[in-house]
Amino acid sequence: MPEQLLTREQAAKMLVAAVQSQPNLEIPLKEMYCVFADQASIDPTLSDQVNIACQYGLFQGYKGNFMPTMFMNDVDTMTILGRVAAYSPAINMYLATSQFATPTYKPMTRAMFVDWLFTMSTYIDQYAAQDNMTMLNDAQSDLDNARNMWTDKKLNTYTIVQTKSCFCTEDYRRSIQYNVTNSLVVSGAKYKDTMQMINPEQAPELHTVEQAFAMIQQAIDDKVDSVSVEYDATR
Repeated sequence: MPEQLLTREQAAKMLVAAVQSQPNLEIPLKEMYCVFADQASIDPTLSDQVNIACQYGLFQGYKGNFMPTMFMNDVDTMTILGRVAAYSPAINMYLATSQFATPTYKPMTRAMFVDWLFTMSTYIDQYAAQDNMTMLNDAQSDLDNARNMWTDKKLNTYTIVQTKSCFCTEDYRRSIQYNVTNSLVVSGAKYKDTMQMINPEQAPELHTVEQAFAMIQQAIDDKVDSVSVEYDATR
């Protein structure tokens, strides 16, 4: 029942579920000794989650015991959240709120713990969204600067080398050198290492600088999780 007091083994199960369902939180499993002297008193249906919570380093025993049926209080929960904070700065923002200002050692119910975990997840999501927006804004600024520099050069004809990284055949990963005139790829594209003509199937996949800029812009507009681009400021 939601208003029943929360035991340590129940909290371990709920915490593991919350961590594993949060895509913006990654906590590595550690090589820790997680066999307790009172192992036999842990509910068999919860023992796996207790072990995982221990392997995460979020739950620890005392003098070799896990004390699975001991009730949790708000200080215990703050301690656990503090350990989660090592993997997400958002948790520190949560712990800085007024509800954590004065520990009361108030016993935790299942409903209270669920509420804490839900709020924790919300803070993590909000922090991730803000972090992603900062990344996208930086990417947009870098792209705008690169575009302006390129436009200022007013190049009608240039040579470009394109190299793809993909799970594909070797020919598709080889560097290809080709010429661009008036924003159009002209014929004569060759593999840079041998200067032999490329496989004709690859020709439609050759891009101009302007098309490369457009691809980056589309990724930013789509709000992808990561944009990694290196521009050459000297050219």
